[in-house]
Amino acid sequence: MGDGETFMRIHALLAVLPLLFTFHSARACDSPGKIQADFSVVENLVRFYAPPLDCRGLAEKETLEEKKRSFMFLRTNVAWYWDRLREDRKCSEKSEGSSLVPKELYATFDRFKGFCAGDAHPENFAVQYYSNGAAPTFGINDPDDAAEKCPVLLDLVRFITATKIAGKKTEKVDTNTLIDTYLKTLTSADAPKFESATVLAQLAKDSGKVHKDFPEDATYCAGKEDEAAFKDFIKSSKIKSNPVPTLKDCVNQTMDHESGGSGGMARYLIRYNTEKGPLFVQYKGTQTNGSQYLTSESKAGNWDAKLRYPIACKNERSTTAECTVVTSGGTAYFTRTKNESAIELKSLDDPAELQLVLNDEARALATANRKGLPKLSDKDRELLLKPDFRNSISAAVGNIIQKTELTSDLTARLIKNGMFANQCEAEVKRTTAAHSTNVSDSVTVKKDLKLLAPAK
Repeated sequence: MGDGETFMRIHALLAVLPLLFTFHSARACDSPGKIQADFSVVENLVRFYAPPLDCRGLAEKETLEEKKRSFMFLRTNVAWYWDRLREDRKCSEKSEGSSLVPKELYATFDRFKGFCAGDAHPENFAVQYYSNGAAPTFGINDPDDAAEKCPVLLDLVRFITATKIAGKKTEKVDTNTLIDTYLKTLTSADAPKFESATVLAQLAKDSGKVHKDFPEDATYCAGKEDEAAFKDFIKSSKIKSNPVPTLKDCVNQTMDHESGGSGGMARYLIRYNTEKGPLFVQYKGTQTNGSQYLTSESKAGNWDAKLRYPIACKNERSTTAECTVVTSGGTAYFTRTKNESAIELKSLDDPAELQLVLNDEARALATANRKGLPKLSDKDRELLLKPDFRNSISAAVGNIIQKTELTSDLTARLIKNGMFANQCEAEVKRTTAAHSTNVSDSVTVKKDLKLLAPAK
């Protein structure tokens, strides 16, 4: 190693050396005007994702595109958002002005508990098409992190936060209109009326023409592990396919980065040949359920995927959707149809249409959130529709944006300087006993869990 390279490494380490002395201050409370990064971010990410991810897989998961780093950090680390709110709620109880979200706002949020999607953000919405002739639906398309009896307005806070940091296109979006649109839908019993030309055009499409084939660079299933998983998937499926799928209809998507957050979790895509055309179903290896961290510090023994996921999937999509959990090789896989038209921000160049699309996403989120929500009184509606309440939400969003930006930048610096890997390995060793149960082995059924009725 040359003198120049040695100097550069020493300089890089000195730049982050002060952070070493603050890593255990993550439990410290924030306050507006004095918000700091989550200095225990590595410790927390290990707690969320290891196992099943090892430190290499975790570092890969957290290596994010610089231009959209904050947005990708928030959408990739769902558990981090909910866990930070759990800690922030504790801070709000200590003294006034010591939290990102004020105590009185948390109290209001707790009055409105229902179905939380968990991972609400732009680009996580799509028009879903079905092989049985059912009408297409528009809604959030990722039920992995859903929860029941959850403060649904925290879903809104996440959605608005993600919208504001999603890129230059969304910086000037009118968030007051988004919040108002959401709250009006939440307080109504009527079916949502979508307005954007983009969403309406997708809803009018012929479902048989949505997907024609696998991508040209697809990695087809091969080897004993893929073949065993494929057989388990086909055996569990109730989809009528003629002919029955073969390995030529199976793609291994494990190394694909659909959102930058897969981190090496196993996932497969299988093509079924239905009367309406090809139906693509994804089998996605389970990770931790992010929204559960709002009420629990640990994932151990708190995984109800076999009951929770099908209900969440049908609430967000349709009662006829393929929404099962399949176990293969000790790993639990969520199933979800991928015959969909996702709404991508990069395709929306007209600011007016972008606003309308995001308004429709707010409507779709509120429609999902109000399932399981107790009947609202006139007093409830009056509270939710007050401008002051909307302004309180906007203020909380601003604080959470700052926390997210600081923490995502810190994570990137730790990865770049090699400290992320070192701290991850040390944390894994320290918590080996506590994390002896793999997520994929802890899929349990809680008999006392009260589930929501599926969407009609």
